[in-house]
Amino acid sequence: MANSFADQVGAWVAESKKRTVAVLQESTKEVVTRAQRPVKQGGSMPVVTGNLRNSLIVALNGNRVGKGAESYINAIPLMKAGDEIFIGWTAKYARRMEYGFHGTDKLGRTYDQQGYGFLRLATQKWPQIVRDTARSFERVFRT
Repeated sequence: MANSFADQVGAWVAESKKRTVAVLQESTKEVVTRAQRPVKQGGSMPVVTGNLRNSLIVALNGNRVGKGAESYINAIPLMKAGDEIFIGWTAKYARRMEYGFHGTDKLGRTYDQQGYGFLRLATQKWPQIVRDTARSFERVFRT
């Protein structure tokens, strides 16, 4: 027998792993793309100088693998199933842009600034992004 049942199951498992990783990588990329999308382009990221977007860092399993606005595009393909990815922004005001700030800072300046929620809004869409990505890969892998 050229292809035993065990060989067929093994091939199916290998293909399923490839699909799972592809969906994981593409879904993660879409979340970060949404988080990084400027307000003027329909997103939630406030962009004046680009410093906040450019302060993006990416770490994979505790090791930094990228820094810069589009560093995630090259870092995410390094992910495998079971890896832990960290995406964050290092600009000093990143937290305030995400969550807002109400009150007086240590320099005595008073703020009543609403947060933009660029990361929270993107990650809230995770289940839908994964479903949509899986469906699109399903069509690709069928052809």
